[in-house]
Amino acid sequence: MFSAHASDFTRLHRQLVTHLAVVSALAWGAALYAALHAPWVANIMPFIDPASPRAIATGPYLFTAPTLLLIALALSYFGRELLFQLRVLRSSVAGMALAAAISVTLFALAVDRAVNALRISWA
Repeated sequence: MFSAHASDFTRLHRQLVTHLAVVSALAWGAALYAALHAPWVANIMPFIDPASPRAIATGPYLFTAPTLLLIALALSYFGRELLFQLRVLRSSVAGMALAAAISVTLFALAVDRAVNALRISWA
């Protein structure tokens, strides 16, 4: 039973790391492309949502989600054995599905922010 669990974990972990690497690369590509075209200001939020009271600069607005994805990729790649021993959920499938859902959410946030920044430059 232990070897079956280990082989399932290894297979799922390999798929998760591969997909996380692709998603991270795409998020960084979108953020870098948007950074080339968006205005670099101290507060980009009035351009995106004039009613928003938040103040956030262009750099953190574009690069927070891709940075989190890159950190997650590094932690999952280098911490494979720790993740195997520290099971958050009983099932490897459920644990990897939770990690994938979080990754997809961060990717969607990164792309949404990049598109919003590009809309400013296109206007």
